[in-house]
Amino acid sequence: MPIPRGFERLLRIRTLEEEQSRAALAAALAELNSFTRALEETLARAQGGRRLLHKALASGEISERLAGLVEISTAKIRAEVLTVRLREANRRVDELKSELLGRQVKRRQSEILVDRLRTLDALEADRRIQRELDEWYRARKPGKLDAR
Repeated sequence: MPIPRGFERLLRIRTLEEEQSRAALAAALAELNSFTRALEETLARAQGGRRLLHKALASGEISERLAGLVEISTAKIRAEVLTVRLREANRRVDELKSELLGRQVKRRQSEILVDRLRTLDALEADRRIQRELDEWYRARKPGKLDAR
């Protein structure tokens, strides 16, 4: 008895769904890393603005003091926006990880089912061959046994 095509198709579909989930997770992780790097750069920019402000306070330069304050305030606003996006990206990554795990379980279940059906098919084929050999042996004429 061959494996029904529906089970083979189901396994292919489950495999494709898992691959798509894996690709979506990879994209979400790349986005998360991008936001993380941008936040680190922003914090470094704020630190540079603070250094510029301290330097300007020591030298008395108004333009440097204003530049430092602008750097700090711009970095603060950008950091707030990036923190929100980073939180959303983390939530999305968690969702995609759960989805991938679910799809892996479903694919594995389908794989086990198809493997069991293949095993049953192979056992049935072995039994059929053995029956045919038994029938062939019984059908032989009694006087013609091979001399061994």
